[in-house]
Amino acid sequence: QVQQDAEMLWADSELRTAAIYGGVGYGPQIDALRRGAHLVVATPGRALDHLMRRTFALDRLSMLVFDEADRMLSMGFYPDMKEVQSYLPDRSVNTTMFSATFPDSVMRTAREFIGEPEFLTLSGDHVHATNTEHFFYVVPAMQKDRALVRIIEVENPTSAFIFCNTKANVHYVASVLKRFGYDADELSADR
Repeated sequence: QVQQDAEMLWADSELRTAAIYGGVGYGPQIDALRRGAHLVVATPGRALDHLMRRTFALDRLSMLVFDEADRMLSMGFYPDMKEVQSYLPDRSVNTTMFSATFPDSVMRTAREFIGEPEFLTLSGDHVHATNTEHFFYVVPAMQKDRALVRIIEVENPTSAFIFCNTKANVHYVASVLKRFGYDADELSADR
């Protein structure tokens, strides 16, 4: 998704991207790397594979981004991340790490990958997802529309995000909410 978004943003430029991830063949990835990529979006394991095969090098790297660091650590990518680190150039590289939560593991990892990390939170009152109450309701399929509207009436939020599992469901739920008089809009991969 990151690679697709970058290609969309850079459509009118000569910037090139490459998506490097497991579960697919190496051929197209090697071709993309040989053509030269200004942005490489990679999973740590497949990046490491390419580094070890010498089909990918980091000698001209200027920026390194670890996105969703908390998830990467929980998925067991830490050993691969550390191994990739050994391939980084000896010079300074602008490094950033993004995480939805800040458990101790993320804080330690930030200090291992970034010389003097600065921590920035977008939550002014430092409320994290671990402090958020979660509820779920089991509702028969034919009653979901009314149940959603009822929950919104009872909870009376000033604003809300409603997540759906498909673009079609996003469109449907937004339409239902509009029909009930709510100021609702859709956001999906098509924007």
